[in-house]
Amino acid sequence: MQSLAVNLLVILVFALPGTLFFFLALWEIREEIEFKKNAITTLGKVVGMVPVKYKSQSIEGGHRVGITRTPESKGGYFFRIEFQDQCKDSYVVQPKKVYKKAADSVTVYYSKEDPNDFMVDGFYKEGIQKYYRLVMGSILGILPLFYILYTLLRPIFRS
Repeated sequence: MQSLAVNLLVILVFALPGTLFFFLALWEIREEIEFKKNAITTLGKVVGMVPVKYKSQSIEGGHRVGITRTPESKGGYFFRIEFQDQCKDSYVVQPKKVYKKAADSVTVYYSKEDPNDFMVDGFYKEGIQKYYRLVMGSILGILPLFYILYTLLRPIFRS
């Protein structure tokens, strides 16, 4: 009876949230692949660079002092990118991707229905976080299921 309680605890604490992370990440990856497959590719011109400012803290004399990281201290830039759709309408967009170096142009993929739905240099809505969720979901969701399967099948293999 104790192993049943442990299995339920493992399922509730690890397997269910991990499996949820895993399948949400797969859905995001599939959505990105489908977007890129149906999107129109064009070249976008970098028309501006907005410095990224990360808030961080340092401790001086026992007191916390707020400091800001700038591009010069490896904060990077958000690019403002201008591109034209098939109808020659211009759009200026600013993706959430942080660039460490300046550039003149980038590859832009945009939706036929809504050019404001775009992907820049392989960055669609969010970066590699979806892959972190996929790995985390694999570890938290799938591996505990193997543990539970092992504890359920252990008595069969012992006899």
